[in-house]
Amino acid sequence: MGKTKRTKSRARLGPTKRYVGGKTVKADAKKFRRFGGKKSGETTMLFQIGRVCCINYGDDAGKLCVILDFVDSTRALIDGPEALTGVKRQTIPFKRLSILPIKVNCMRSQPPKSLIKMFKAADVMNKWAKLPWAKKQAQQEKRANLNDFERFKVCILRQKRAALVRDEMKKLKVLKYYNRRYHKTPAPVSKKDLYWKAKKAGDSPDYWKKTFRPKAAFWKNADGKRTRTRTRGKTRSKKKSVETLAASRAFSHAKRAKLAQSAKKRSPEDKANWKKRKPKRGVTKFPDDPVKRKQMILKRLMARRKRKRLHKKSQKAKKKVVQTARNERVKARKALMESGEKLGGDNSLRGRKKAAAAAAAADGSK
Repeated sequence: MGKTKRTKSRARLGPTKRYVGGKTVKADAKKFRRFGGKKSGETTMLFQIGRVCCINYGDDAGKLCVILDFVDSTRALIDGPEALTGVKRQTIPFKRLSILPIKVNCMRSQPPKSLIKMFKAADVMNKWAKLPWAKKQAQQEKRANLNDFERFKVCILRQKRAALVRDEMKKLKVLKYYNRRYHKTPAPVSKKDLYWKAKKAGDSPDYWKKTFRPKAAFWKNADGKRTRTRTRGKTRSKKKSVETLAASRAFSHAKRAKLAQSAKKRSPEDKANWKKRKPKRGVTKFPDDPVKRKQMILKRLMARRKRKRLHKKSQKAKKKVVQTARNERVKARKALMESGEKLGGDNSLRGRKKAAAAAAAADGSK
């Protein structure tokens, strides 16, 4: 005898599989979209007789249908009804159905005429129109059917909306910057700061760390004996002796004295001519009045811009001087090359400058 083909039993299908013969068939383990459903306190939606679904793929995509029966573990018998939704009675895979939180009280394989009455009695179309999916679908259809002028109006409205959002965001950014910069909003106080503030005031607040254990509980057992004898590692527990501390202090003093001796000595004239260090600029206090504060901020900004302009001008003048000197050197070098004299040594630009300086010094000494 040949081997017979082994079939899967219902027990082997598992609780998440769909099979023929049951009144309700539970959906697969994958999560379905909750179109209009509440996230908390919502009952599980099942593929069942009378459940309204939306077709998500194929020629009838976006249309509603009602489940009337189950063919096998992958397909179902559906009907629109055709007079209301445009979906004919047919079989369709479960993958092409998106479940909705709407149900029609109908029987298995309900006839089309009675199904239309039940569909209207359940007010399915109005319930569907209130769901977010239906609203988005209607918006997409409306946008797709616009003419050129209507699309132009939509473009202008989007630009206006973006400008309003941009202006509001700019105001919020400025407000956040000024609040941070001039400390108009107090910084949040941490639990640690609150604890030490209360401690300094003389109160006995709870410790700010949840995992805190008092010293007595940490160092001693229930019988009162110490659990540890050394509080630090071996290298850190070795305390410096008095002689070691005295030797290190003497070495540091000698090092400082040596540095002071080797430092450059300044004469009284140099000390008198030495530019005094500018005092540290204090924190600017801004007035509480918003108008005065704004005027002061604008004044500081204008002064800062003026300083920048002056700095830029001075840098430009320096660059000009350097460039003119470079051009003069290039011209002198070209003149020497054209004259046929050998460059380098005493005949170079640097050598000629040295010779001129030496001649001037000799004339001055005479």
